[in-house]
Formats: sequence, C-alpha cells, structure tokens
Amino acid sequence: MIGILWRKFWRAIIFSWHLAAAIVRWSAVFLCSLLCSIGLALHIPIKIVLLLALIPLVSVFVPRKSQKWCWAVMAVAAVSVWIWIQIPDGDSVEWMTYPFAIEPIDNIPENAADFYASLVEKTSESVFSYSYSEFEDQFSYAGPWKPEQFPALSRWMDECEPTLQKLIENARKPECRFEVPGDPVRYQKQQLRIKVLKAWCSILLRSANRDLACGRLRPALEKQLTIVHIARHFYQQGTLLDQASGYYLEEAAGRVLSRMIVEECTEPMLREIDETLRQTDPMWEDNWPRILRREKLLARNIAAVFYQQNARGQARLSRDIGLGLHEVLGYPRYRLFATEQFTKLAVLILWFSMPASPQAVADLIDERYDRYAQMAEAGKDLEWVDIQPLWKRGLNSRSLVDWYAKQQVSFYYPLNSRNRQQRALRQAMALLRELRRFYLRNDRWPQNLEELSTRRGWLDPVSGEPFVYVPTQNGFRLYSIGTNKGDDMGVNNLKEGKDDRLYWPTPGTDDYDIFSQQMLDKTKEI
Repeated sequence: MIGILWRKFWRAIIFSWHLAAAIVRWSAVFLCSLLCSIGLALHIPIKIVLLLALIPLVSVFVPRKSQKWCWAVMAVAAVSVWIWIQIPDGDSVEWMTYPFAIEPIDNIPENAADFYASLVEKTSESVFSYSYSEFEDQFSYAGPWKPEQFPALSRWMDECEPTLQKLIENARKPECRFEVPGDPVRYQKQQLRIKVLKAWCSILLRSANRDLACGRLRPALEKQLTIVHIARHFYQQGTLLDQASGYYLEEAAGRVLSRMIVEECTEPMLREIDETLRQTDPMWEDNWPRILRREKLLARNIAAVFYQQNARGQARLSRDIGLGLHEVLGYPRYRLFATEQFTKLAVLILWFSMPASPQAVADLIDERYDRYAQMAEAGKDLEWVDIQPLWKRGLNSRSLVDWYAKQQVSFYYPLNSRNRQQRALRQAMALLRELRRFYLRNDRWPQNLEELSTRRGWLDPVSGEPFVYVPTQNGFRLYSIGTNKGDDMGVNNLKEGKDDRLYWPTPGTDDYDIFSQQMLDKTKEI
C-alpha cells in the first residue's frame, strides 16, 4: 500500500516538474517572441533581435533530444561573458580615443588665417563690448551717419580704427587656410572665428558709412571691399559654415557697394570694384564635394567617442567613454562608470548596438551621406524623404546616422539657392556699374538698357528673365521679376505672392523712401 502511494506521489512530482518546465519554456518562448517582434517593429540592432529570437527558435525548431545541447552552449556562453566581465583587464597598453585623420593645413607663406586667428583670440570679447541702442544700431548699419549724430559710437570707432587698418591689410592677402573643423572641438573654434569676424565686418560697414557721411570716399570704399575680401577667404575654406558666411558677407557688402556705385563712384573706383569682385569666387560647384567630405569627417569624429586605438594601431570599442567625451567634445575629464565591471558591461551593450569597428561606422556614415547627397543633387526634395521622426526610424545606430546625415545634406538646398541669388546680385551690380559709367559720360541715366555701350544680355540667373530697368524722376529702379515670372514692380511680399528682387534703390536712400511711399499709395488705392 505504501509502495503504491509512493509511486503515485513520485509520478505527481515528475508531472509537476514537467508541467512547470513546460510553463517556463513556453513562457520564455512567448516573452522572447514578443520582445523579438517589438524589436523588429522598432528596428533595434539585428544582434539584439537574434539574441531575443534564439530561445523561441531553439524551442520550436530544434528537436527535443538536441535542445539540451543548445541550452548547454548558451549557458556556457553566458558564464563566459560573466567571467570576462569579472576578470580584471590587466592590459598595460595605453589606449586613447580613436582619431579619424584631419586634413593638414596647406603650407602657405603668407596665410591670412594667422592674423584672423590672433584677432579672434585677442578680441573675442571686446568686439562685442559696445552697447548699441536700437536706433543707433539700425541707423549706423543702414547708411551714412555723422559723428555728431552718435558721439559715443564715433569715439568707439576711432578706438577700433587701428585694428581695422590691420584687418584691411590682411584681407588683401590672396590665400587663407584655417584648420579643417573635422571634430567637435575644432568645429566650436570655427563657430567662434566666424562670429568674431562677422562682428568686425559689421564694424567695417559702420565705419565706412561714417566715412561716406564725412566725404571720405576712398577709405569708405576700401572698407566695403575689405568685407568682400573676407568673404573670399571664407569661400576658400570649403566648409558648410564658411560657405554660408561668405554669402552673408558678400550680400552685406553688395548692399552698401550698390549705393556707392550709383551715387559716388568715379571710373577708377569702378575698376577697383570690378577687379575685387572678379577675384572673389564662391566656388560653389567645387566646394560642395569638399563640404560633403568634411561633414562626413565631423560625423565620424563624433562617433569616435565610442572607439579607442592603441600605439600598435589596434582598435576596439571604448572602455572609457568619459575620456572620449573629453577628448572629442571637450567635456571635463571624468569616468562614466565607477567600476571596471560596469565598463565592460557597457562595452557589451555597445557591441550589440553599434558597428564593432570605427571603419564600419565610417562606411555607414559615407553610405548615408552619399545617398542623400545624390538625391539632393538630382533635385529631389529631402523634406519628403524618410519623414518619420527619429524614434520611428528605429532604435539603432544606423537610423541615428541616417537622421543626422539627412539634416546636414539638406543644407544643399539653401546654399544652392543662395548661390543663384549671389550670381544674380553679381549680375545686377555689374549692370549698376555700367549704368554709372553711362551717367559719368552723359550726365544722365539712360532711358533703357539698349543705350548702354556694353552689348550683352542682362539676364537674371534666378528667373532667367531680363532685369527690369525703369527710369524715374529721381533716377531709376532696377529689379528682377522673380520666379513667379510676374512683374510686381520691384515689390517682394511673399504673403501677397510677390517675389521681385529690388536692386536699386536700396534701403536707406532717399529714392527708396520715395519708392516705398509710392508702393504704399498704390496699395491703398487698390
């Protein structure tokens, strides 16, 4: 009787064991299948998906008799990983954050960048020290002003004059090469350099406006052309920020030069402007491939935070991300993890989440940048390509690189558009110079463009249509009709669908005030 009861009890134990094992196994299969499905939906790294899929794959597809060997192999792998995490590294070789090589600076005997770098270092704070009033800021920037109008500003301009003369002399140098901003630290230096040089160009423009009001035409022209020379130096860098800043400075200089050309210039001054603008080439077609290459380099060196290299040239995933943040991003030096065990665990997570080598992440960056660049150059609108937000693109390094590459390559459109606008400005300024030459010879403005001695088609590069020249009682108006192909009489108001681009008169001139009042009166009549 006791034996029968014992056998029944033992069978119940065995049944309970098998039932519990089945529940655990199928629960694990269900949980891992669910996690694997979520991982596929969120596009998490394939290594993690395969790890999650391992348990359901073995449970469903591997024969029952062979499963124990699979479980044993996985257990050994897990124990080995645990042992690796616990064992001290004991590596005597010094490791440092992996560097992607940055192009060396060209060896230029008289490199204008040397003076600019010194100027930025010495004046990065003082150049912003003057506190403009709102009216003072707008008026001194818009047109001529006399010292008695703004005495304090005039005194500050006098203090800046020695530096301005050195800047003028340096800007005449033909070559300028700064170090390539191929990592975040150099990129921050580039941002500061551009910010400070733009501020000095603002001072040059205000000082030129003061010279104009005082009848000092030669110094005024020299300062205006210096802004064009600095723009030329920006174009020589072949970087995203420098290209955009060059366009900004050349347009600012073009606005004041237009006024100088129409109202003040003599024939020798016109020739000087001709020569300066001839030497200043935005080089957009050649610079875009350089911009793309250097943006890739910057992205690589941001990703380099997660990799290390030793003196033997061996690379690995970083064991000290805090050091990478310090060396690459300039953050204060600190250890991200308190213990070596947590550091190795972080390395294991990185191995599952990222390309295992710096070369692999570099190839990924090149691939995504090139993909979007080809689309942009073919005229496709990147705004409607992969429009999902970052979290919907997928929780993986590829999606992050993809998102960042799209943002950077998208700058192709505004720069390409700005280049067309700049070519139009150049063409309009060339036309203004011919109109001024006609005035100097005939003491009047022409009735139409056919009266000019230069026989050339004065076409606007943006619209592809001829510039519109309209004689007025006080002079003339010069504008392009814009891409809508409609003559809006020089008015630019996108809300009303008017996109003409007015080149003369310019804001701040009496003719412009008259023109604005005429347009306002016509609007009221309508």
